[in-house]
Amino acid sequence: MHPEAARRADELATRALDGLVDGRLTGSTHTIGYSPPLPTAGVFDDTNIKGPILGSTVDRFGRDIERSYLDANRAFVLRGAAFGDYEKAVLTLHGQRHVKEVASEKTLRTLAFEWIYGTHLHGPAQAFCEYVLQKLGALVQEVEIVLPIVGLHIHAPTKIGRVVIGDILPSELSDWRERSRRGAEKLATMVDVAHDKLDRTLQGRAAARFKVTAEPEHAADLAVEQAELSLAVLRLASDGAFFPERPSSFALAGRDAPPHGSHVVLGPGDSVLPKQYLLHPEAYEAWVLDEPYLRGTVLPMIGHWSDLLAKDSRTKLEENALSSVLLYSRATRSRNVSEKLIYIFAAVESLLLRNETEQISASVGDRLAFVVGRNVDERIAIVRNFRDVYTMRSKFVHHATEPSIDVRTLTSVEAFLRTIGKFYIEIGTLLPLHHDKNALLDAIDRRKYA
Repeated sequence: MHPEAARRADELATRALDGLVDGRLTGSTHTIGYSPPLPTAGVFDDTNIKGPILGSTVDRFGRDIERSYLDANRAFVLRGAAFGDYEKAVLTLHGQRHVKEVASEKTLRTLAFEWIYGTHLHGPAQAFCEYVLQKLGALVQEVEIVLPIVGLHIHAPTKIGRVVIGDILPSELSDWRERSRRGAEKLATMVDVAHDKLDRTLQGRAAARFKVTAEPEHAADLAVEQAELSLAVLRLASDGAFFPERPSSFALAGRDAPPHGSHVVLGPGDSVLPKQYLLHPEAYEAWVLDEPYLRGTVLPMIGHWSDLLAKDSRTKLEENALSSVLLYSRATRSRNVSEKLIYIFAAVESLLLRNETEQISASVGDRLAFVVGRNVDERIAIVRNFRDVYTMRSKFVHHATEPSIDVRTLTSVEAFLRTIGKFYIEIGTLLPLHHDKNALLDAIDRRKYA
């Protein structure tokens, strides 16, 4: 760690320690849990407290404003300027590249407060940075995070960006069971019960796999971030990108939200019939990707985006483009036409508008036409369709008027979705050719005069 940054973090943490006060908690408090015994915490044994119990106070916005620990019956609280110094010490540490790459702010906050209350209880043992970095070093390891995916079956494991997506095989589940048994031979029965439940939950389900060297909290955060990006890119080739009322139903487990309905029917006599059901079940069938379709259709459509995700460093334009894809991905997951249009226009405008003063209907429509259209007639049709659909979006945003879901409307929206779908496939090939957004838009605008 840079000596000046270490000195600054030590100074801030010491000021925070000096500001720890004996007092009552304020606001909304939640318990974090029991701390592990500190290396110097020889006073902890079965005859006295099992704590300390850690707490955190949040303001009305849900942000932490205090940290506390309970020692026997006394609460010691970090608040005000002292809490601000504690936060600055954490951010100073997290600002170091070698720390940021392996640790989350949440973990650093936990370790930082552990040093504060440990030093307060037992006196100084180690400098702040030395303690936190030593504890962090013990947490950092190479791990593979497996994130189950619902609504997707993919027959051939496929790398999209930095994530490998493929079905979880029975052989993998058996291997996980054996690994758990080797780690807990005396608890074999409990291990089997836990893995029986895991097997029922995961067997036949797809998963995103991500390998990284980091502490567990940061490893999980990175895995979710990379998996979400990879799934967003995969959705560029899904039904939700091209059909008005067909959502892309696959998502990380726990982040899928197909709409359910429920009601209770009170019949004659004493009959009571509760019922729960999935709304539009036909729209939430799993997407099955066999190897020929995956290799022959899907990967050629998203290959440039997958390559972009795999890069170690990206330009501001490339980061902007990936943010646009993430936003567009929300549209592909929606069944409601108005919701689709809101997300799509926000996503496309973020890429195709130079600034807030450019006219959307003219600038964005023309640029779409010159990226996607192959001849004059196609470009004219794209611009006309863009303006029609933009009117639908404006009526909903400004007047809460949903478009009529008739054949004419759906046909118009479907044509628009196909234009947008082609745009995201085509724009992925153009990004490597331009160093920033203005250069990209200049190249598109020049096509008008070609």
